[in-house]
Amino acid sequence: MNKNLNPSYLDIPLARIGESFGRFRLLSPRHEAAMERSLGRFGQLTPVVVSAAKNDRYEMVDGFKRLRACRKLGKESLRARVLEGHGRVLKAAMVQLNRRSAHLGDVEEAMIVASLYRDDGLTQVEIAPLLGRDKSWVSRRIALIERLSEEVLEHLRLGLISPTHGRELSRLPRGNQPQALSCVVTHRLCSRETAKLVTMLIEHPRWNHELILRLPLEILDHRQPPRKGLIKPRDSLGEALKNLDRCCTSVLREMERDPIFPSYDLDPPVVAGLIGSLEKILNMLKTPF
Repeated sequence: MNKNLNPSYLDIPLARIGESFGRFRLLSPRHEAAMERSLGRFGQLTPVVVSAAKNDRYEMVDGFKRLRACRKLGKESLRARVLEGHGRVLKAAMVQLNRRSAHLGDVEEAMIVASLYRDDGLTQVEIAPLLGRDKSWVSRRIALIERLSEEVLEHLRLGLISPTHGRELSRLPRGNQPQALSCVVTHRLCSRETAKLVTMLIEHPRWNHELILRLPLEILDHRQPPRKGLIKPRDSLGEALKNLDRCCTSVLREMERDPIFPSYDLDPPVVAGLIGSLEKILNMLKTPF
């Protein structure tokens, strides 16, 4: 029997395990904390999976949360299953090992597929059988990554936003995603609120986007209860701000249509002053009451 068909198991010091493939996994503070509690109480129940040693160093393939938890708990080693192969073989193993458990999300799968496509130079037709998927699945995963801006991807990797946030933001052009991302983070929008924000940006004219992103009242006003640290306008102020918002949108639309303002009988400098005043009011209202 070929001994390479039987993976070996070793107790490997944590200092000899690298995390270069960790760039394909997303951090989740909640899951990280749960793994740390589990390891602290029950110890390691299943082996992690690492690559064969190169220069006396292994690379983690599956078990990143266990590795980080063990480091926090001050443990010295991990029981590991060693897989032969490098590069594309190990990337494919990351997908295959998590298929049944569904621990690998679609964004993580997409990052691995995109790396096989861009970094390893494989075609979509070659990637499909390597991962046990069809070409349309591969194409969708690559398209997901190509739609996301680098800022959104970085926030996903760090666990600052969820994959659902990322999928919603991917509906916007890449160039518009950083501003929307800033709004999501500033106001701590949940995935449902993020979906509503993206829909508003898609449906509203571009001259209204700045106001929407600065203070998305249509979303914040429906929160029950408002989240700590967020603006909670009094009813009268909230209504007044909505009116100002509608007025400003109307004026900006008229500016786009006809700079001479025949219907408003206003000069552009006057309108610019009104808009400047509105911006000051918005900034004042950002301070919680």
